[in-house]
Amino acid sequence: MFLVVNSAHIGMGPLFLLVALADGVRVPPEDFGGRQSVLERELETRHGAGLDVCEKLRRGSDIDIVVSVPVYEEMWYLRDMVRNFLIFTEPSTALVLHLNVRTPYTPKELDEIKSFSPRVWINPKRVYVHPWTGSLFLAHVLNMEYALSRPDSQLSHVVTYASNARLLKVGMEAYIRKHHASLGYGPQERHWKGVDLVPAVPDPFMKWLVRVYSSWKKNVNELFGAGFKKMIQLKPEGAFYPASVMQSLVSKLRESNTALANAKVAPTFLEEFIFPSWAAHMIPPCADDSNPNDCQGTGHNIIDVLSISSNRNGTWTPTPEEIRKNVMAVDTLFGVKSISRHHKDFHGTRKYIHSLEESKAKDRCDG
Repeated sequence: MFLVVNSAHIGMGPLFLLVALADGVRVPPEDFGGRQSVLERELETRHGAGLDVCEKLRRGSDIDIVVSVPVYEEMWYLRDMVRNFLIFTEPSTALVLHLNVRTPYTPKELDEIKSFSPRVWINPKRVYVHPWTGSLFLAHVLNMEYALSRPDSQLSHVVTYASNARLLKVGMEAYIRKHHASLGYGPQERHWKGVDLVPAVPDPFMKWLVRVYSSWKKNVNELFGAGFKKMIQLKPEGAFYPASVMQSLVSKLRESNTALANAKVAPTFLEEFIFPSWAAHMIPPCADDSNPNDCQGTGHNIIDVLSISSNRNGTWTPTPEEIRKNVMAVDTLFGVKSISRHHKDFHGTRKYIHSLEESKAKDRCDG
């Protein structure tokens, strides 16, 4: 919403523009139907001002996996995402939130967010995150930097996540610890690409790759070395990497005088390219030539992107049937994107996910 929580994106250009309202709130006009809708009041009645999860699910201990998400949404949606996270993750998994500086959370709302759970961390640094730009990459980097610097964390892995994704099963931690990095092919064989940076190739993906490279060329060369000619594209939703690899990236970025400042204004989504390219650059045997066939043993994203955005009319919100077929039936997938940010529950998708949450919460709280 990771949350980098997370504005959805694909290699076809922006699907919406942010608009400034009179009170300074910036929200996608196709996503929100106005504050305090009937659904929001119903959710607050149902779950109260907090998350309505048992103390057992809130507890954290021996944190070794952190999930990064940039967020900007209204409180009812943020509660819904955090509650879902707490229900389907282990006590050793933490969520680090980057709060968009343009979203005017009130002091009361900020206090509530801080009280969600010991394993929900709030990044004290806040920047303006605009969809389809490098500012989303920057938010994830700031989240990683904050999480890695905390004295109470001994992190083994970092996950990038989206605020409009939802978990559907337990078990992602075992998968992450087994495979260490999401550089391999997924069940639908669409997660991983390594290509030469040749602008002449008439391929839409190549155009976006060249745009990434061109907009941040100096810093790409700083990171990877002059003459670097390969990048990997990987959707950030549910991607995971060893914490040591991301620590090396954060350190390298901090060594540069311009990398993060340039990333903030880069006119495209760096997180799809820089995170996986850096990981492949650092992790043998991927590092040799970024050939996905040589990355044996690595895994794939734990989230299936069934829709690329959560638009107003709901046509891109996956149905329960699509979720059952594409995610629930696959042992190595643990969540889905995108869940609509609109107050209307298109297709009954949120109701279906809430039923999964209620069942799992009862099992875990009573067990």
